[in-house]
Amino acid sequence: MILCRVCFHNLTKLLLIVLPVFLCAGNTEAATIVVPNGGDLQAALNAAQCGDTVVLEAGAVFTVAGLEAPFQLKPKGPCSGTDADWITVQGSNVASLPPTLRTLSAQQVAALNLPKLVTDQSTPALEAVASAHHYRIVGIEITNNSLGIGIINNGLIFAGVMHGSSPPLTFATVPRHIEFDRVWVHSEEDGTDSEFATCIRGYLLAAADITIKNSRVAGFRAFAPGTQTAQSSQAILIGSGPGPYTIHNNFLEAWFTSIFTGGGSQWITNQATVAAGATISQATLSNVNNLAVGDYVAFRVSGQPSPYQVA
Repeated sequence: MILCRVCFHNLTKLLLIVLPVFLCAGNTEAATIVVPNGGDLQAALNAAQCGDTVVLEAGAVFTVAGLEAPFQLKPKGPCSGTDADWITVQGSNVASLPPTLRTLSAQQVAALNLPKLVTDQSTPALEAVASAHHYRIVGIEITNNSLGIGIINNGLIFAGVMHGSSPPLTFATVPRHIEFDRVWVHSEEDGTDSEFATCIRGYLLAAADITIKNSRVAGFRAFAPGTQTAQSSQAILIGSGPGPYTIHNNFLEAWFTSIFTGGGSQWITNQATVAAGATISQATLSNVNNLAVGDYVAFRVSGQPSPYQVA
């Protein structure tokens, strides 16, 4: 395999250096894109193609550009889905990392000197947008910087969740095949005994084939700074999406709950009306496409907190 390494500090240098890398590597060879401290991480993510590796300098800090401007994992060309086709985003020191962060304290993980993605906004540090697929995030720290700013972050990583600047989503375009391995996702209070937290959750997910493993997701505490109002904090919030979700061998910490599923609006792909004459024990549906024995049917109910109730 031809391995090409590139370094760049801005978009101009990216265009001058990375594009020849792809030419020299050919269509079937993977490229390695190295992003030093102060480099343009989003430009590197945009340039990466199936099979490429984006390497972030150990200890480097990359801060989002502003409100509704997280670092984004975007859709790429067709990938077969084999190991060789995943886009990997990792720290330059990944080879020296332990096999799991689950058993390490916040102070011990901090000593690993992981590259860091930071949001100083209420919006995420990292987002997988509509149709993004086959990304592997390894050995990265993702956190917020809100102390003294008065901002409460609503979630550090979004996948398949629309917000102000993200593209529209459908059931068919939710992000899929995204893997997080040995990632430290935390509020800035992680590692302290503070009962307050400036970030209320680690992950907010509505996607397919998501894996979170060997990671530390922690520090999502009870109160917002300056208040005694309890926050609905979670390490991982799965609002909707087709799944599956694989959450394996992690340290998860949050005041409200470590993993919460449900509560989000669902994509409705099969709809029917109930014919007149239905009783408490039987009903005729106008459409039974994709319906099988054992499936659940959600009926629209008026005057309830949730518009649909499962029967």
